[in-house]
This record gives sequence, C-alpha cells and structure tokens, in this order.
Amino acid sequence: TTAGPEDSFSLGNLRKVSVNMFKDKVLVNIREFYQREEGGGELPGKKGIALTPQQWEELEKVRFQLEEGKSFPIGNKRQVTCAVFHGKKLYNVREFYDDKITGEEKPGNKGIALSESQWEQLNKQWEDINASIRKLVAH
Repeated sequence: TTAGPEDSFSLGNLRKVSVNMFKDKVLVNIREFYQREEGGGELPGKKGIALTPQQWEELEKVRFQLEEGKSFPIGNKRQVTCAVFHGKKLYNVREFYDDKITGEEKPGNKGIALSESQWEQLNKQWEDINASIRKLVAH
C-alpha cells in the first residue's frame, strides 16, 4: 500500500519527502523526481534515500546541530553531514560502505544532498511529516 498524495511534501526543485508503506514497512523517502516528457507527471529518480522511522528520529535529534564540517550517524551505516561545496552549503543524507581494500568508510550511491533552502523547507514541514509517519505506524 502506498500513502496518499497528502503524505508527499515538496522541498522545491523536484525534490520531495514522501511517507509510505513498502513491504509492510513505513519508509520516509527523501528523493529527487524528474518530469515525464510525454503527458507530464513526475517519476522518482535514482537520487534519494529511504529512511526507517527510527533513522528519521535520529535525523530529527541532530537536525539543529548540523553545521559545516559536522557529521552524525543516523543508523545502519547512514549519516547526515553538512559541508560547503562550490561555495554552497549542502546537507547530505547518505548511506556509507566499507571499502574492501582499504577498510575506509566511503559514501555510497544511496543518498541525496539538499541545498540550504531545501533543508529549511524540510525543517518547516517536519511536524507534518512526523504526523504522516504516526498515521501509518498506527495502521
């Protein structure tokens, strides 16, 4: 079952947070979408990450502590970081992996970098997103 459209929150620039069920698990998706060429409509793209409610809670605990150069684990080899890239502040929610050769922890493909304005938009909608999570967890 997928959550209804009321459970989708725009961050601007075709990036959205959606709360839905997948294989009987509640997930919070932070994802980039793209426009379909023919007939319009939007489809989810590759850039993004799906968080469990527990990982979302961990993100909530540190969301106001994030500043340039800081990184916080949010569970299951995932972390949120804040960095400046080409003069712009980015908030990166990403899964990491251990390099088999060096053993070094490196960023993986699963994740998304949000601009400062997208991060602010996410924070403005946090309580509404939490309400959507509670609604689905209750079912």
